[in-house]
Amino acid sequence: MKLKIVTIDLELSTLQKRGCLVAASLLLATVTASLAFAVPQTFTPGETLTAADLNANFKGLDERATTLEGARVSVTPWVGADAVVKAGNSAVSVTADGAAKTMHWRRVGDSVEVNVTARFPTCMPPGGLSFSLPPGLNVDYAKTGSYGVLGAAAISHSSSTLARGFVLANAAGQPDVVFVDVADSDGVDVACSDIGSNGWVRFQFTAPIVGWNVYDAP
Repeated sequence: MKLKIVTIDLELSTLQKRGCLVAASLLLATVTASLAFAVPQTFTPGETLTAADLNANFKGLDERATTLEGARVSVTPWVGADAVVKAGNSAVSVTADGAAKTMHWRRVGDSVEVNVTARFPTCMPPGGLSFSLPPGLNVDYAKTGSYGVLGAAAISHSSSTLARGFVLANAAGQPDVVFVDVADSDGVDVACSDIGSNGWVRFQFTAPIVGWNVYDAP
Protein backbone atom coordinates (compact mmCIF):
# COMPACT_ATOMS: atom_id res chain seq x y z
CA MET A 1 0.00 0.00 0.00
CA LYS A 2 1.34 3.43 -0.95
CA LEU A 3 0.69 6.21 1.50
CA LYS A 4 1.02 9.93 0.91
CA ILE A 5 2.25 11.56 4.11
CA VAL A 6 1.55 15.28 4.50
CA THR A 7 3.91 16.94 6.97
CA ILE A 8 2.51 19.80 9.04
CA ASP A 9 4.85 21.71 11.34
CA LEU A 10 2.90 22.77 14.44
CA GLU A 11 6.06 23.93 16.25
CA LEU A 12 6.03 20.82 18.44
CA SER A 13 9.12 19.37 20.05
CA THR A 14 10.84 16.41 18.43
CA LEU A 15 9.47 14.04 21.10
CA GLN A 16 5.92 15.37 20.66
CA LYS A 17 6.17 15.03 16.89
CA ARG A 18 7.30 11.43 17.21
CA GLY A 19 4.41 10.66 19.56
CA CYS A 20 1.89 12.21 17.18
CA LEU A 21 3.38 10.28 14.25
CA VAL A 22 3.07 6.96 16.10
CA ALA A 23 -0.52 7.71 17.14
CA ALA A 24 -1.43 8.74 13.60
CA SER A 25 0.10 5.57 12.19
CA LEU A 26 -1.88 3.37 14.57
CA LEU A 27 -5.07 5.25 13.83
CA LEU A 28 -4.50 4.97 10.10
CA ALA A 29 -3.92 1.22 10.35
CA THR A 30 -7.10 0.75 12.35
CA VAL A 31 -9.16 2.88 9.98
CA THR A 32 -7.92 1.15 6.84
CA ALA A 33 -8.67 -2.27 8.36
CA SER A 34 -12.25 -1.41 9.27
CA LEU A 35 -13.46 1.10 6.72
CA ALA A 36 -14.05 -1.56 4.05
CA PHE A 37 -17.20 -2.73 5.84
CA ALA A 38 -17.97 0.11 8.24
CA VAL A 39 -18.17 3.19 6.01
CA PRO A 40 -19.23 4.05 2.45
CA GLN A 41 -15.73 4.77 1.03
CA THR A 42 -13.48 1.69 0.75
CA PHE A 43 -9.81 1.66 -0.15
CA THR A 44 -7.80 -0.72 -2.30
CA PRO A 45 -4.12 -1.65 -2.11
CA GLY A 46 -1.95 0.98 -3.71
CA GLU A 47 -4.54 3.72 -3.48
CA THR A 48 -3.46 7.05 -2.04
CA LEU A 49 -5.43 8.10 1.02
CA THR A 50 -6.68 11.66 0.95
CA ALA A 51 -7.86 13.90 3.73
CA ALA A 52 -11.17 14.44 1.90
CA ASP A 53 -11.93 10.71 1.76
CA LEU A 54 -11.03 10.17 5.39
CA ASN A 55 -13.05 13.16 6.54
CA ALA A 56 -16.06 11.96 4.54
CA ASN A 57 -15.83 8.52 6.11
CA PHE A 58 -15.48 9.88 9.64
CA LYS A 59 -18.48 12.11 9.00
CA GLY A 60 -20.49 9.10 7.86
CA LEU A 61 -19.53 7.15 10.98
CA ASP A 62 -20.47 10.07 13.19
CA GLU A 63 -23.86 10.41 11.51
CA ARG A 64 -24.55 6.70 11.89
CA ALA A 65 -23.55 6.74 15.54
CA THR A 66 -25.76 9.77 16.16
CA THR A 67 -28.72 8.02 14.52
CA LEU A 68 -28.24 4.87 16.60
CA GLU A 69 -27.89 6.87 19.80
CA GLY A 70 -31.12 8.72 19.04
CA ALA A 71 -33.12 5.60 18.14
CA ARG A 72 -34.93 4.01 21.03
CA VAL A 73 -37.15 0.95 21.34
CA SER A 74 -40.44 2.34 22.55
CA VAL A 75 -41.48 0.64 25.81
CA THR A 76 -44.35 2.27 27.67
CA PRO A 77 -45.51 1.75 31.27
CA TRP A 78 -48.31 -0.75 31.91
CA VAL A 79 -51.75 0.85 31.65
CA GLY A 80 -54.91 -0.50 33.26
CA ALA A 81 -58.11 -0.57 31.20
CA ASP A 82 -61.59 -2.10 31.19
CA ALA A 83 -61.74 -5.05 28.83
CA VAL A 84 -64.50 -4.89 26.23
CA VAL A 85 -65.97 -8.39 25.96
CA LYS A 86 -68.70 -9.74 23.70
CA ALA A 87 -70.42 -13.08 23.26
CA GLY A 88 -71.38 -13.03 19.62
CA ASN A 89 -72.72 -9.51 19.15
CA SER A 90 -73.85 -9.04 22.77
CA ALA A 91 -71.81 -7.19 25.38
CA VAL A 92 -70.82 -9.15 28.49
CA SER A 93 -69.97 -7.56 31.84
CA VAL A 94 -66.76 -8.71 33.50
CA THR A 95 -64.94 -7.82 36.71
CA ALA A 96 -61.24 -7.89 37.57
CA ASP A 97 -59.99 -11.17 38.97
CA GLY A 98 -57.02 -10.63 41.27
CA ALA A 99 -55.84 -7.51 39.44
CA ALA A 100 -56.54 -3.78 39.55
CA LYS A 101 -58.26 -3.83 36.14
CA THR A 102 -59.65 -6.46 33.81
CA MET A 103 -56.99 -5.55 31.22
CA HIS A 104 -53.40 -4.26 31.46
CA TRP A 105 -51.34 -3.43 28.40
CA ARG A 106 -48.16 -1.75 27.24
CA ARG A 107 -46.27 -1.09 24.02
CA VAL A 108 -42.98 -2.87 23.35
CA GLY A 109 -41.47 -1.80 20.03
CA ASP A 110 -43.89 -2.63 17.23
CA SER A 111 -46.15 -4.81 19.41
CA VAL A 112 -48.66 -4.58 22.21
CA GLU A 113 -48.48 -6.85 25.27
CA VAL A 114 -51.83 -7.53 26.94
CA ASN A 115 -52.84 -9.30 30.16
CA VAL A 116 -56.52 -9.97 30.82
CA THR A 117 -58.00 -11.29 34.09
CA ALA A 118 -61.75 -11.33 33.58
CA ARG A 119 -64.34 -12.87 35.89
CA PHE A 120 -67.88 -13.30 34.61
CA PRO A 121 -70.66 -12.72 37.20
CA THR A 122 -73.03 -14.09 34.57
CA CYS A 123 -72.47 -15.18 30.99
CA MET A 124 -75.64 -16.03 29.08
CA PRO A 125 -75.54 -14.82 25.42
CA PRO A 126 -74.62 -17.37 22.75
CA GLY A 127 -71.58 -17.02 20.52
CA GLY A 128 -67.83 -17.09 20.97
CA LEU A 129 -66.20 -14.68 23.38
CA SER A 130 -64.19 -11.86 21.81
CA PHE A 131 -61.98 -9.26 23.48
CA SER A 132 -61.27 -5.85 21.96
CA LEU A 133 -57.77 -4.44 21.83
CA PRO A 134 -57.10 -1.06 23.47
CA PRO A 135 -58.78 1.73 21.47
CA GLY A 136 -57.12 2.64 18.19
CA LEU A 137 -55.00 -0.52 17.91
CA ASN A 138 -55.25 -3.02 15.06
CA VAL A 139 -53.37 -6.29 14.66
CA ASP A 140 -50.90 -6.23 11.76
CA TYR A 141 -51.90 -9.36 9.84
CA ALA A 142 -48.97 -8.94 7.48
CA LYS A 143 -46.83 -10.12 10.42
CA THR A 144 -49.16 -12.64 12.12
CA GLY A 145 -51.02 -14.22 9.20
CA SER A 146 -54.75 -14.89 9.32
CA TYR A 147 -55.88 -16.23 12.69
CA GLY A 148 -52.33 -16.35 14.00
CA VAL A 149 -51.74 -17.64 17.54
CA LEU A 150 -50.87 -14.64 19.70
CA GLY A 151 -50.83 -16.05 23.23
CA ALA A 152 -52.13 -18.57 25.75
CA ALA A 153 -55.17 -18.68 28.03
CA ALA A 154 -56.63 -20.45 31.05
CA ILE A 155 -60.41 -20.84 31.27
CA SER A 156 -62.27 -21.84 34.43
CA HIS A 157 -65.93 -22.83 34.61
CA SER A 158 -67.92 -21.92 37.71
CA SER A 159 -67.75 -25.62 38.65
CA SER A 160 -63.94 -25.29 38.74
CA THR A 161 -63.38 -27.21 35.51
CA LEU A 162 -60.18 -25.76 34.03
CA ALA A 163 -59.29 -25.72 30.35
CA ARG A 164 -56.38 -24.43 28.33
CA GLY A 165 -56.75 -22.16 25.37
CA PHE A 166 -55.09 -20.04 22.70
CA VAL A 167 -55.51 -16.39 21.87
CA LEU A 168 -56.15 -15.95 18.15
CA ALA A 169 -56.11 -12.90 15.92
CA ASN A 170 -59.36 -12.31 14.06
CA ALA A 171 -58.88 -11.74 10.34
CA ALA A 172 -62.61 -11.51 9.54
CA GLY A 173 -62.76 -7.76 9.15
CA GLN A 174 -62.17 -7.00 12.83
CA PRO A 175 -58.44 -6.36 13.29
CA ASP A 176 -59.10 -4.78 16.71
CA VAL A 177 -60.54 -8.01 18.18
CA VAL A 178 -59.02 -11.27 19.41
CA PHE A 179 -60.72 -14.57 20.28
CA VAL A 180 -59.93 -17.14 22.93
CA ASP A 181 -60.02 -20.66 21.51
CA VAL A 182 -60.34 -23.84 23.57
CA ALA A 183 -57.06 -25.71 23.16
CA ASP A 184 -58.53 -29.22 22.95
CA SER A 185 -61.24 -28.16 20.47
CA ASP A 186 -59.39 -26.62 17.55
CA GLY A 187 -61.32 -23.79 15.95
CA VAL A 188 -63.95 -23.60 18.71
CA ASP A 189 -64.13 -20.23 20.44
CA VAL A 190 -64.69 -20.08 24.19
CA ALA A 191 -68.39 -19.43 24.81
CA CYS A 192 -70.51 -18.54 27.84
CA SER A 193 -71.31 -22.23 28.26
CA ASP A 194 -67.59 -22.78 28.92
CA ILE A 195 -67.62 -20.11 31.63
CA GLY A 196 -70.91 -20.26 33.48
CA SER A 197 -71.74 -17.82 36.26
CA ASN A 198 -68.68 -16.67 38.22
CA GLY A 199 -66.24 -18.42 35.91
CA TRP A 200 -63.15 -16.64 34.63
CA VAL A 201 -60.74 -16.31 31.75
CA ARG A 202 -57.11 -15.26 32.11
CA PHE A 203 -54.85 -14.83 29.15
CA GLN A 204 -51.80 -13.04 27.84
CA PHE A 205 -50.85 -12.22 24.27
CA THR A 206 -48.46 -10.17 22.17
CA ALA A 207 -49.50 -8.78 18.79
CA PRO A 208 -47.76 -6.54 16.23
CA ILE A 209 -49.74 -3.36 15.66
CA VAL A 210 -50.39 -1.51 12.41
CA GLY A 211 -48.38 1.71 12.25
CA TRP A 212 -45.96 0.83 15.06
CA ASN A 213 -42.23 0.49 14.43
CA VAL A 214 -39.58 -1.25 16.51
CA TYR A 215 -37.57 1.97 16.84
CA ASP A 216 -38.87 5.45 17.34
CA ALA A 217 -37.37 8.07 15.06
CA PRO A 218 -34.62 10.07 16.82
